[in-house]
Amino acid sequence: MQDRQAVLGGEDAAYSLSLGFTIRRTLLELRRAVFLTGTSMSAASRDRSEKGVLPAWKQALSCVEDRAKVAKYVIAACVVLVLFNLAKGGIVSTLRTGRRDAGVVKFAAVVHRHGARSGLWKFGFENDVVDWDVRLGALTPKGMEQAFSLGQKLRKIYWPDLTQGAPPMTSTPISIFSTHIDRTVDTAHGVLLGLFSDNGVEPNLEVGNCECRPEKGLKSSMKCAAACMGIQTVPNGIPKVQSSQRPLLLQFEECEGWMDQVARLKNSSQFLNAPQTLFKRELDMIEDVVGGNEVCLISDVDGTTLREEIDPPECSKIDLKWMERVWNNAVCVKTEGMEYPSDKQYKGEFVPKLTEVATWIWHQEYSVDRGPLAAGMLLDEIMERMQAHLPQPSTESKTQDFMVLYSAHDSTVAALLSVLGVVNWHFPDFVSRVVLELRAHESGDVNLFYVNLNYDGVPVEIPGCGMDCSWNDFVNTLGPRRRKIETCVKSKTRKSA
Repeated sequence: MQDRQAVLGGEDAAYSLSLGFTIRRTLLELRRAVFLTGTSMSAASRDRSEKGVLPAWKQALSCVEDRAKVAKYVIAACVVLVLFNLAKGGIVSTLRTGRRDAGVVKFAAVVHRHGARSGLWKFGFENDVVDWDVRLGALTPKGMEQAFSLGQKLRKIYWPDLTQGAPPMTSTPISIFSTHIDRTVDTAHGVLLGLFSDNGVEPNLEVGNCECRPEKGLKSSMKCAAACMGIQTVPNGIPKVQSSQRPLLLQFEECEGWMDQVARLKNSSQFLNAPQTLFKRELDMIEDVVGGNEVCLISDVDGTTLREEIDPPECSKIDLKWMERVWNNAVCVKTEGMEYPSDKQYKGEFVPKLTEVATWIWHQEYSVDRGPLAAGMLLDEIMERMQAHLPQPSTESKTQDFMVLYSAHDSTVAALLSVLGVVNWHFPDFVSRVVLELRAHESGDVNLFYVNLNYDGVPVEIPGCGMDCSWNDFVNTLGPRRRKIETCVKSKTRKSA
């Protein structure tokens, strides 16, 4: 419950702090203007007195007039400030959306990572302390709760605009797609339950019953996901989760190009030497926790393939790949409120330090120049759906989805950010989301349609286009980075999602 409230309220708290800062800054600027104006007027009065221009009785009157003029300036300054902020869409609107005028949402595409899961690997040094109730790689009940909270957040933000002039709530055109991996399908169920549930509905894991889940966390039904979270009734009108074409959300794995380039990157001297040259302290930390310079794998899951017992264990020298994987497992364990072997030694420093390593790795792999190879097809899909909401001369108006959700992986989120040209993004956490909004003013003119981007609820400038990116500029800027799904040539090498 506390985590869910944090998800729903954390961004509002951030906006409130920003608003307070803006108001204080405005008052300080106003005070400064008043002081300078008063100083200037008083100086002018003294100057006139010194030059003997005014007799004594008129000097007193002049002083009163000066103060009256200052008051007029203050009032004028206040009016200007109010008009200025109204022109920009208001202080609150500007801080919350980063836009001059929010307009109306015509379409929103939400690409999100799945919720909390168990680890993908089981290492020998974890054997006595890490014990999962679900199979490796499965969504945990905590992950379902996170997904529900994300759905509630999206409902709070987008439902008023997305249902404006639309059919009744139970038939609102919303579509959701997922990869073939069970944890993304289960996350999609949780998001939909949150999106379609009234704000008074609360998940309760303590009374939830997950016995309906098959084989320790394999793909569940919508009804089972609700039961697992202690939700008694499944709302009406929830759309069915659809399986996406694999290249759409996993282009970087399914199609030739990206993996070949990343393979060369990982064989470069910069990459191979990074543990010693860039991350020596982090390497030492992992070796302390593992108990040597090798890490031994005793079970793992690769996509949908589970190896429950690797005998004998597969041991490898710790390099960047294994540093990231140990960190990945530690994040999963810590998210569930359990202790990882590093806790006693490093007292909370282990995961944050290793996060820097993982973020560096992913920024190399999902760089802007590799973006079209990683998610050009997903970008094309989203732009096509946006296009359908623009005025279509001489054609009949057709009902279109107001919102499309894509339940996928951290790699999908990173890939989309890279094809959009975004840099310096934080590592996609569980249920992290990228949202592309098509907004419009009421005139319906195509020139008044524009696109906004946000990552985890924070407005982000579209490189080369900025905030309030007009539709035409959006197409001109990102059009060359689109890729058609029909052009996918199957990669001979795959990696798990």
